[in-house]
Amino acid sequence: MEKRGVIELLKATRIHRTLTGISAALVPVAFADTINMQVILFMLCGVLFYAAAGIHNAKIDNDYALPGYAGSVVVFLSLLSLLISLTNMIFFVTILLYLILGIFYNKYSRSILFGDVTVLAFTHHTLPVISTSILLGIEKSMIIRLSVYMFITFWFLIHIKNLKDTEQDRKRGYRTFSTDFSRGREIILFLFELGFMCIFAAYFIFGFSIKYLIAAIFLFFLKQKIIKSARTGNEETALDLMRLMVLAFLFLFVIEETKNFAVLISGVGIVCMYLLFLAMNLSKNTSKEKKSDHLNLLSPAYVNCTEKEVNLC
Repeated sequence: MEKRGVIELLKATRIHRTLTGISAALVPVAFADTINMQVILFMLCGVLFYAAAGIHNAKIDNDYALPGYAGSVVVFLSLLSLLISLTNMIFFVTILLYLILGIFYNKYSRSILFGDVTVLAFTHHTLPVISTSILLGIEKSMIIRLSVYMFITFWFLIHIKNLKDTEQDRKRGYRTFSTDFSRGREIILFLFELGFMCIFAAYFIFGFSIKYLIAAIFLFFLKQKIIKSARTGNEETALDLMRLMVLAFLFLFVIEETKNFAVLISGVGIVCMYLLFLAMNLSKNTSKEKKSDHLNLLSPAYVNCTEKEVNLC
């Protein structure tokens, strides 16, 4: 029972979701063409704080069978993140913003249309870029260009997360396109298309090479798979593939802007970690589907069928 509680706690951290934030932070690292211990500590702060927030959100929404000490783990991870942040003012201000916006997200933003994606686009993708850029001394004009671009792009893209658990969101009083509009799915997929257009636009905005444009064309096919999954009711698959597309997209920035081996291998490692998670998740879902099919065959509708009739039942 104790082991089961630990597993549920680890799952509740949704640690794989921090990979997009880390990848976003790698973008200014690539522009600066260097990585140092301060950046690594900053990323660690973010991971610890996000893990604490993930467990806290899971506890509020009752998403997992969490052990009784889950609240203590949230406090411990939060304090550890805060303690590390005290070593640098930029760390501290960033974590403080995470805390304030995290409270706002839980208490208010999900009851406001666009509120959740606006907070998430800033905290998960824009703030890591701003803080890391300041840490590395990147020019203000580039910081503004990068942060505005990231915010707009991800604001369009991450609405797709709201396609999942629409009924539960409606019961909880959360406001999204899915809960408030009869054609919410179409609106969200349209916004997702706009987000993908922003991905292509980076070629012109940042003056990237033709390699970026060619790679973005390959991402187009992944985007089509995401839309197909969303349209056919496979929202979880769509969300998983969307995160993969985002990681690949951010890695293209890294490839374009640096030849630093440490930065490049960090980007490759992040993508590989997510691919491992994706493979495990796919295996789990496949096992569930097989189990469901087996149970269906044992249901009363099948019991009285002969072997020849099974396919018709």
